[in-house]
Amino acid sequence: MFLTCVVGRWDINAENNLLQIIKTFLYFEADVMKDLPKPQLTLGVKVVKILVILCEVTVITIPMLQFALLTYAPCTSPFILSMLPKCRQITKSSHWLENSVIVLIHIFESWMCFHMMLAGTAGIIFVFFVGMVCLLGYLRILEREIAEIGNIHDVASCVQLYHKISVLEKSINAVLMERILPCFILCVPVVEIVSIFVCISFHDDIAMPGFVMFPILGLDAILATTICLTLASKVHNVSKMLARRLRSAEIMVRNRDMTMSREIKALSPLKIKFGSNFVDRRTPLVIQNFCVTKTMTLSIIRAKWKK
Repeated sequence: MFLTCVVGRWDINAENNLLQIIKTFLYFEADVMKDLPKPQLTLGVKVVKILVILCEVTVITIPMLQFALLTYAPCTSPFILSMLPKCRQITKSSHWLENSVIVLIHIFESWMCFHMMLAGTAGIIFVFFVGMVCLLGYLRILEREIAEIGNIHDVASCVQLYHKISVLEKSINAVLMERILPCFILCVPVVEIVSIFVCISFHDDIAMPGFVMFPILGLDAILATTICLTLASKVHNVSKMLARRLRSAEIMVRNRDMTMSREIKALSPLKIKFGSNFVDRRTPLVIQNFCVTKTMTLSIIRAKWKK
């Protein structure tokens, strides 16, 4: 979890690309989409809206639960007090100065946790999650416009809109592909595996309310990897279908505008990239299969070790 936050964190003093891509979406809505009908609220949009709210609540809840866990079990690894050789003796002391220092250490660790989670999830939530919903909404609007093509001017406006959405896709890939999305795909499944494994094998060993953070993290990880990667794969599938429909309409402009005819033939599907690869429809299934397999392996090893 902390590795995800550290790698994907937004340092506003060093870079402002997250702010730029958010402003790009706002300008796109205000300029390009102002004369077009608004997309309907689909099930995917509603689910992502719930997921964004759940993630925002998690960002606040996890540091609070961490503080509660350290209050009841201050020597829990891998926090600061657990590194002291006489941790249990220090925490059982009744001296007010030692107790004050312990409370300050707990507050500092909880504040650092909140700071890391807030900075680390900003790009994932507001660029990746919300960006996929916006791209799909624009593609659905384009699909509606393609269905109403009646003349060469309609074809030209649809091709122009497709190019504008493609530029937006290139912009969001420039933000996601090098750091945020690879970190998400590598680290969030690990959070899911560890959280589910702890819920299965250590539910009797971890004191409440600190244990509550593991089901919350597991639920967030499952929803994020399943829903958002599915939406990212649909960007590729839907754009591929729209490009094929535009090529079918290319016959209307073939003998009138050769330049536009070449533009239509050169249309390529949109791709949400991570590194040198991109998210396709098998990506969420592969990740969930990996998570389930590794969780079961860890549970079996734990059961054999206990015997």
